[in-house]
Amino acid sequence: MSAWSVVVRGLLLSAMVLSVPLRAGGTEQDAAVWTELTQQVHALYRQGRYAEASEAAEEAVHLAERAFGPDHSNTAVSCNNLAQIYHAQGRDEQAEQFFLKALELHERTLGPTHPDLAPNLNNLGGLYFAQRKYLLVESLLRRALRIVESQSGADHPDLVGYIKNLGDVYRAQGQVEQAEQLYRRAVAILERAFGPDHPLLADPVDHLAEFYVQQRQYTEAQPLYRQALRIVEQAFGPEDPAVAAALNNMALMHVEEGRDDEAEPLFQRAVAIVKRATAPVPADVLAVMDNYADLLRRQGKKEDAEVLEARATQLRRFRRLTRHGG
Repeated sequence: MSAWSVVVRGLLLSAMVLSVPLRAGGTEQDAAVWTELTQQVHALYRQGRYAEASEAAEEAVHLAERAFGPDHSNTAVSCNNLAQIYHAQGRDEQAEQFFLKALELHERTLGPTHPDLAPNLNNLGGLYFAQRKYLLVESLLRRALRIVESQSGADHPDLVGYIKNLGDVYRAQGQVEQAEQLYRRAVAILERAFGPDHPLLADPVDHLAEFYVQQRQYTEAQPLYRQALRIVEQAFGPEDPAVAAALNNMALMHVEEGRDDEAEPLFQRAVAIVKRATAPVPADVLAVMDNYADLLRRQGKKEDAEVLEARATQLRRFRRLTRHGG
């Protein structure tokens, strides 16, 4: 996504493996403690509390190694989770070490074509994507796709996250035709499985629209943005932050086109949703306010922009205080 756009609620390939069936080794109490600790890691990660999450994840790795053994699949799960948190913290050398360890453990305990390997491959690919090691990422994602396709078939919704991510790899390399084909395939799979208005379509449809905006193909992008907006309005209601995200992205398309007069009412509606929200708004959705402030500045409305930026700062502070419990 571009620096300004916002992820619309929908299907996102899970970044963390939360649990697998417990196998031989470990007591029931060990299993219960490990499961509770793993759930705690996930909750902290989702809240952006990475320092606490890494401490809990390190403890989960040590518990898994002690209770189940260093070659157990639960140890692989904990290693993957710890790696994902290290990556979020920018500790990429440690993240790579634990991603590779998780992958090697799963390959040894489950076999090289087991479905549980696919998320591991994707997560390691996410690390390498951030490092612009695109050929490595492509290889990992293609292997993940082969695993999922062999288990579920070539038209299964489980493929969509991997297909979309592979499209991002091609797009980053300027191979836009290959990227477009993959983005369209992801959308088509979900539409065939669930119909055109299912909530799982919101993110892939929005992503394809944003791709077209980047290519300046606004005619192709507009109906897709409208579809994404319709989906989230129907699924979550007109006051949901996902609606603000969809409105923001459509507004940014009009900004790219030089049609600020059409962008402004969309920004205004999105900002109003954010201001009326009774719960903390996701951090990325707060970018809506920054985007509208930028438009106001270009219109010479500096004071209005400053008021909006101050409100955004206040909401970010409120979000942090609420997230950390004061």
